[in-house]
Amino acid sequence: MKRLLSFCATILLPFWLLGQEQVAFYVQAHADDWQLFMSKNIEEEVQFARIVIVTLTAGDAGHGSLPYGKGKIPYFLAREKGAVYSSKFTGDIMAAEVGDIPQCKMVTINSHQIARYEYKNKIVNYFLRIPDGLSGEGVPETGNQSLAKLKNGSIKTITAVDNSTLYKGWNDLLLTLKSIIICERGNDEQVWVNTHSSDLKFNEGDHSDHYATADAVHDAINDLSWVGVV
Repeated sequence: MKRLLSFCATILLPFWLLGQEQVAFYVQAHADDWQLFMSKNIEEEVQFARIVIVTLTAGDAGHGSLPYGKGKIPYFLAREKGAVYSSKFTGDIMAAEVGDIPQCKMVTINSHQIARYEYKNKIVNYFLRIPDGLSGEGVPETGNQSLAKLKNGSIKTITAVDNSTLYKGWNDLLLTLKSIIICERGNDEQVWVNTHSSDLKFNEGDHSDHYATADAVHDAINDLSWVGVV
């Protein structure tokens, strides 16, 4: 808890001093989900709010920490960098000047090492790098791990594809997500989280990671009255 509070104090104090109040959260399963499903919202909200994007899985498609094909860098990292560059582009659309490309910093949240990128005090990206669950069964290359299995108790732990951390159960993951939201909230009295839908009536046949991510958001904020879900 001390470590979490210390981290909060470090990253939030500047925004209190600047009177920054509005924060919009986007919690997604894969690095390209916000571009595909939520980009219109981000393009609008970035004009008046600080944007925090949390990506739960590595989106590695079963490659784990390996490159794709003849690639030179891990596939998950290529996707991660693409998401960061996309968010920078979005932040620059109406900006008076362009900033430097944000660099990755590993931060400690709920005793877990998590990749964090920040651009111009305006857009923050977190990447938890959990293995892509694909159909929900996972793949042998990443130990047949998936968010769906973690949620239903089929597996007790899940390891980030870069071995940066190990989540000890669904509740551990929920507390980590909740801690990120609390840390990045600042002094905004009411924040909103944009995420996937787990309602099969309107969203049948979707990716298992999308469903699990939606469930994680609802479970994580269950006792936070100042958080709403879009």
